Amino acid sequence: MKFRFAKFLALVAVLQILGGHWLALQSVAWVSMVIDYSKVTSIGTAIGKTFDGAHPCSLCKTVSNGLSQERKNEPVKSPVKFEAVLGAGLVLIPPAASSVDFPKVTQTAVGLVVEPLLPPPLA
Repeated sequence: MKFRFAKFLALVAVLQILGGHWLALQSVAWVSMVIDYSKVTSIGTAIGKTFDGAHPCSLCKTVSNGLSQERKNEPVKSPVKFEAVLGAGLVLIPPAASSVDFPKVTQTAVGLVVEPLLPPPLA
């Protein structure tokens, strides 16, 4: 149970870092706009009014302002110069070879056929 909760918290943190909270708020705004517009017009017209950009709701304006504020506050990324430093090489000395005496094979394998059990055993 703790592992699932930790995974959930990690997912929430990643969504927060990547700006998922703005996507969630914008989705709520779009759904509420479609519902409000569909009360007075057809669903097709409601969807068109929602996504045409000419009829933003207050939540859409809040999301837009929040995104622009976050973009202004982002630090300017300076070019980073990576310098590779090579350390002294590591020399591995192989172990001394030792003679291993394997047993001599005097017989050859003979094929063995095992018939499967019918019916198969229950697991």
